[in-house]
Amino acid sequence: HPTVPDDGSNDPNLMVFFGSGQYLVDNDKTTADVDSFYGVWDKGLGNRTVADNHLVKQEQDTDFPGFVLTRNNVDYSTKFGWYFNLPDKGERSITFPIVRNDIVFFNSYVPVDDPCSVGGFGFPYAIDIITGGSADRAVFDVDGDNEITEEDDTRKSNSSEERRSDARGERREGVAIGDAFLEDRKFTGEESTLVESLPFLPTGRFSWQELIQ
Repeated sequence: HPTVPDDGSNDPNLMVFFGSGQYLVDNDKTTADVDSFYGVWDKGLGNRTVADNHLVKQEQDTDFPGFVLTRNNVDYSTKFGWYFNLPDKGERSITFPIVRNDIVFFNSYVPVDDPCSVGGFGFPYAIDIITGGSADRAVFDVDGDNEITEEDDTRKSNSSEERRSDARGERREGVAIGDAFLEDRKFTGEESTLVESLPFLPTGRFSWQELIQ
């Protein structure tokens, strides 16, 4: 957990990130259910059921242009985490999310049941792991100038000077695939995007391989 320390009673004290929805059988091509993405705190309570009312819901903040999520406070003394609904009809999460710094990245998918299409489309998301809302800073190099500034993927409030990141990026055509990170680059298939650097990078030998002749 990013803000709650281990105290011996909340083991394993982990945040679990996952989305709902599937793309496994033929009927999934036309499913139009509302799916969601979740960040749930596992504080070692066994088989207890955690329902939506145990979580804080984030929604699109219409005070900002673009798709910006609210940052409603999550009081972890009474709540188990957060969730938000994916906004497009039939949109779902079918790839593994990845946590980097205090952001969770994942890609959504909307299937299109049309033999002339490329199979559907989706969106990349970048979500604050503590609140489940938009990040309070830019995390992508959107304008392609190899720098990340407040103008990248951030929106200015219509009523104040506050800036907040877009929760999702531009639409991508095709079936969703997962992300991979290498230093300060995010790779989605052949597409590469500059992201903010980690606060530190580990050094030294990470693995070894024995060669036998």
